[in-house]
Amino acid sequence: EIFRELPDLAVGTAALVAFNPQFLFISAAVNNDAAAAAFSTVALWLLVCGLRRGYTLCRAILLGLSVGLAALSKVSALALLPLAVAALVLTGRQTRRWAEVCRTAVMVVLVAAAVAGWWYIRNAVVYSDPFGLKTHYKTWWAHEEPLSPAQLWAQLPGVELSFWAAFGMGNVHLPGVVYTVLRILVRLAVAGLLIWAVRAWRARHRPGARAWSLALLALWVLVVFAALLRWMQLVEAALGRLLFPAVGAIAVLLVWGLAQFVPRRFAAWPGLAFAGGLLVVATLAPWVAIGPAYARPPLLAPDEIAACARPADVRFGDGIRLVGYELERHSAHPGEEVGITLCWEATAPLAKDYACFIHFLGPAESIIGARDTHPGLGRFPTSQWTPGDAFCDLVRVPIEEWTPVPAVYGVEVGWYDPDDGERLPAYDANGAPTGLVLLDRVKVAPEEYPTVEVPNCVDASLGGQVALLGYDLSQATIRQSQFLTVTLYWMAQAPVPADYTVFVHLAGYADEPYAQDDCQPQHGTYPTSFWDVGEVVVDQHALLVPAGLPPGGYPLLVGMYLLETGERLPAFGAQGARLPGDAILLTEVEVGP
Repeated sequence: EIFRELPDLAVGTAALVAFNPQFLFISAAVNNDAAAAAFSTVALWLLVCGLRRGYTLCRAILLGLSVGLAALSKVSALALLPLAVAALVLTGRQTRRWAEVCRTAVMVVLVAAAVAGWWYIRNAVVYSDPFGLKTHYKTWWAHEEPLSPAQLWAQLPGVELSFWAAFGMGNVHLPGVVYTVLRILVRLAVAGLLIWAVRAWRARHRPGARAWSLALLALWVLVVFAALLRWMQLVEAALGRLLFPAVGAIAVLLVWGLAQFVPRRFAAWPGLAFAGGLLVVATLAPWVAIGPAYARPPLLAPDEIAACARPADVRFGDGIRLVGYELERHSAHPGEEVGITLCWEATAPLAKDYACFIHFLGPAESIIGARDTHPGLGRFPTSQWTPGDAFCDLVRVPIEEWTPVPAVYGVEVGWYDPDDGERLPAYDANGAPTGLVLLDRVKVAPEEYPTVEVPNCVDASLGGQVALLGYDLSQATIRQSQFLTVTLYWMAQAPVPADYTVFVHLAGYADEPYAQDDCQPQHGTYPTSFWDVGEVVVDQHALLVPAGLPPGGYPLLVGMYLLETGERLPAFGAQGARLPGDAILLTEVEVGP
């Protein structure tokens, strides 16, 4: 209708919608997006027809019918009603037939209300919510607080990507070069629209039917986009398919924008080339992206597993054996994902489809990251395993945003029956039952370490690996049967190859300590082998002063030793001299009666 004298442009526009890989993917499933796109596009076409040729009674009824059906399909399509009113007002300004315009508007609203109004009234009566939005606010995908503009901005690239191609649950993507080309073409089209608008303004031409029609389509795109942004503020909805009610309008604007860069006789070529490229991408997508994403993991020989994973030998239940694993990295930040490759072997036929879990465990088995999945992300269920089958499976585990940092967490792996949640028993290589199967450890650190003010500077070193910068005491004088809290400020001077135990002793140099606290830093949650060079570690220890300890001054000594051998790290003072007993004297603690 807009390009009546340029039919090839219309063909390119239709092809741009038809060959959009994401539109094809969504249209192949039962959902409301395709229906909303179809009815919204019909409504837009009728509005453009009215702008160019006037609104007849038949056209008004069809417009109301299409708006009503679109509103039944998706709540956001209700915005077509004010858009239709705006188009009618524009028609009235051009024709000055306000009575006819009012009759048309009433007819459109009445028909739309007859088609869709009952549904919204029912929702209001039954659920006290005509739009059915409150249910979404109670789900896991609802945000606790509305997203900020900066957070919305960060999600927009994902919206653009998923408008063109994000299959599965949005996690199956095409090669990156495809999205790069699409971004370039979209931005060229927007630039072309601006060039056309500037040319028309400079020519002082009065806006014609085409200009008003394109403006109407652009307004609809902006309305749908604004509705999406508002929805994204409230729930997890960074999905390009939610722009599909405007997919026809977007295609028209893209084709017209690209046409501004070529002579008029070649105006259709950019749009046709764009659509042709999408056709090629859509044709190849099942083999390039979708098929491989859902393919069964390849079976591997033992030497292939040994080449890509650390050896392991843990059996779960009667038919599952862990033969290897590899942690993608040993350090991450809250909110990130850590990948772990798990290599499995079937040792006996399995009748049930068991689920695998990976947990990142903290103190008291608290879970700061978890992923439950079926083998091969569901592509290779255990009931299809044949004894002797071996394969490797990459699983990504998200870390919670609230994770305490810095700290080190254990990586636990196991299996369970999804029907009742019962875990499969685990056995070591000798067939002995085991408790938790902890394969490895991962450090969770802040994006930036905070600046730490160190009191009571000490300037001592342990083996050239760890420096004690200073300390702090909860109190200078303490009584019997009270706890003394000692806060130590460590800094890694070099990579620490082992996990050392910190000792804090209230004692003489050679005698048994009267009070002590021996444990790895931060109560065992932050082993020294995970410290970054230059990182300041704040480490608290509590000593219980025994009852009956004679009043007086007692030296407070600290240091580190290897638990397996008891050997202490050599301790050196500020002048480089080795300290007696490889213990750093902090101060004398006065013990009262």
